[in-house]
Amino acid sequence: MKRYDITHWADSVRGVAGPEDEQAARAHLTAASAGDRRDEELMRRVAGVGYRDCVDEVPASAVRIAKALGSVRRTRSSERRLPFRIVFDSLGQGAVAGVRGSQASDRHVVVEAGDFVVDVRFEPGEPSRFGGAPGAAVTGQVLRRQGSRPLAEAPVLILAGDEAVGASLTSDSGEFQADGLPDGPLDLWVRVGRDQSIDFPLSAT
Repeated sequence: MKRYDITHWADSVRGVAGPEDEQAARAHLTAASAGDRRDEELMRRVAGVGYRDCVDEVPASAVRIAKALGSVRRTRSSERRLPFRIVFDSLGQGAVAGVRGSQASDRHVVVEAGDFVVDVRFEPGEPSRFGGAPGAAVTGQVLRRQGSRPLAEAPVLILAGDEAVGASLTSDSGEFQADGLPDGPLDLWVRVGRDQSIDFPLSAT
């Protein structure tokens, strides 16, 4: 008995073969060689993987970060960037009551912008969890000034110019982190509303 081409089995297991072809394939399989059976089973497994990939939902957090990464150039030019004010910078001030302490090697900055507060810490030389050369790490928290309520699920990007070199999403407590960052001037960008963002330099001036 002549073996079926593997493309016939691919059409059969996906249900895209015509009724006559499908009936012939089923009849062929009853007396098929071991090679045909292996081909049919292989295509069935491949189709199963493809089906699961289609029906499995991508986490909403991953979608939001991907959209932020893809639209950063557009949003930086079209969104309303809230004016910001640095209320604490560990490089130029001593300890302030109510602000978490910083080690000498860190830089700790607290920024107010609109109805929000961004508390950011820089830790130089931390290794990336993804491997490769060591890089700086940024951790922080975004809060609403009213009641110090955390801003959850807000996309956060670390930018070198217009290139995103780090990405995160704020947790339920408003916290975020990014590591393995390159040296050089960096900006922090946070989307705080549909058409609003906070965008300020992380580098000391």
